[in-house]
Amino acid sequence: MINSKDFDQLIAREDFQKEVSNFEFLTREQKKLFRSKYSLNWENFIKARTILDTLTFSEKKFSEVELEYLWDHLDSNIKKSNGKLGSHTFTSWFAKIAAILLIPLIITSLWFYFNPIEIETTASATIVSPLGARTQFTLPDGTMGWLNNGSSLEYKSNFTNQREVELIGEAYFEVIKTNNKKFVVNISDFSVEVFGTKFNVSAYEEDLESSVVLEEGKVRIKNSISGISELLDPDERFSLNKSSKTASITRVSAEDYTIWREGQLKFRNEPLGEVLKKIERWYNVDLQLTDQKLLNYRFRANFQNEPIEEILRMISMTTPISYTIEDRLINDNGTYKKKRITIKRKE
Repeated sequence: MINSKDFDQLIAREDFQKEVSNFEFLTREQKKLFRSKYSLNWENFIKARTILDTLTFSEKKFSEVELEYLWDHLDSNIKKSNGKLGSHTFTSWFAKIAAILLIPLIITSLWFYFNPIEIETTASATIVSPLGARTQFTLPDGTMGWLNNGSSLEYKSNFTNQREVELIGEAYFEVIKTNNKKFVVNISDFSVEVFGTKFNVSAYEEDLESSVVLEEGKVRIKNSISGISELLDPDERFSLNKSSKTASITRVSAEDYTIWREGQLKFRNEPLGEVLKKIERWYNVDLQLTDQKLLNYRFRANFQNEPIEEILRMISMTTPISYTIEDRLINDNGTYKKKRITIKRKE
């Protein structure tokens, strides 16, 4: 993750400012490459947008979730000293960035004043569910759903005319049927087309596979490049292995794959590697495994709002592991680092 000094330098770069301003017009793959190129997580990206949009008087609107996220993290950016708010530190930092950006802003504003042009754009909105949280949403057409931890959902301002969303992570949808207008969920590997139905899509970038589980109605999975075109019935699961590009459809209990929205963390005889990955996202922690052979062990359990210590204790009872929870450290900017947990084989 980028440090505070590099972030200050990055936000002053003209090429970075341009890419941030055009972010909503990028394709899913281009957005992924952009964040990877600058080593930006969601926190730093939203912070950059906040600063640049403020200083350039942008009309870009943040979603309610993004605004709540920004307010929740505001206090951590204002350091305290001797019981008083360190407003000077925060203000001087912001002023430094403003000074760097002010001159090109004035020049650009004057150029557009004397050279007016008409630009036709389509704005977009993004709903973000941070790590360690689940977020309920309602789309403009009345479609409701949930975003799982570490996920984002993007849609255009003309959504009611073209019901199409871009998903990174996992989401559950209850789609409203509207005048035969199909509803499309796009992920990096395929698209899901529906008219009115209930289903779950899991498409985390770091996972080995992407999947769709149908609870009610009908959905079609499509990818014109690979030739995928599959129709699902209720209680069926479509999965695509990202490395081998092989697809399969299996009979399942849809409830097992959608119960996460009710606060239940369920493992279905899953390898320890997948279990730990879900725990990291669910609790926003950093799990370090010292013995890769432990990845072969499988785990089956169902937890309802349990603290992470209890989950790790249960796993250690059925697999030969021990764990150490380290104290949380403080970053240079005053925020706390993720809780770090080391997992190793029992001696």
